Amino acid sequence: MAKPYLSIRVSLDDVDGEVSYELAASNGVCATRLGFWGCRDEFARFAEELGGFPRDSQHQVIYKLGDDNQGWGYHLVLRAFCVDSLGHSALEIHTVTPDAPPRGFRCQFFLLAAPTSLNELGEKLQAMITAKVTDIMWEPHAL
Repeated sequence: MAKPYLSIRVSLDDVDGEVSYELAASNGVCATRLGFWGCRDEFARFAEELGGFPRDSQHQVIYKLGDDNQGWGYHLVLRAFCVDSLGHSALEIHTVTPDAPPRGFRCQFFLLAAPTSLNELGEKLQAMITAKVTDIMWEPHAL
């Protein structure tokens, strides 16, 4: 089985300053890929909140882009959450494209990750936002 990962590649559009993102993720069995446009600080709040994850066993950190209906261009949810009160946690990856079958897709899976691993993801996203790096590759480690 392949290693789980989340990668994000960033390309800056020099014309209007928007950023093109290419997200790819896999849990080792299921995989998804989604391209979308956003601001340079698109993941700022998500990255910051991951740095303090988890506050308690009910804490969730959610990044949401678009809407899960056919009227929107794409839909992405990244959700860090606690699996139990023992400190086990996971990252949910949920992607949807609006295209009708057979071109569209809907994909949802989870990456088990220790809270410290999710904190590291937040650090990597912060480095991407401040333009220290243009690509991130995160391979979660579980408890």
